[in-house]
Amino acid sequence: MTKIVILAEKPSQAKAYSEAFSVKKRDKTSIELNPCNTFPSGAIITWGNGHLVELKEPKE
Repeated sequence: MTKIVILAEKPSQAKAYSEAFSVKKRDKTSIELNPCNTFPSGAIITWGNGHLVELKEPKE
């Protein structure tokens, strides 16, 4: 069984993503989604704090 992990930039973004699905469990570091049509094995949403990636200038 494969479980999908969704990485959000911050907790509020993870919460917004989870509102589109049925939530199984929430804790301080993740939100677990119930299985559904989109994620048949369920999914885990977790987050970082701050920007996860940074754009480079074309010359770089």
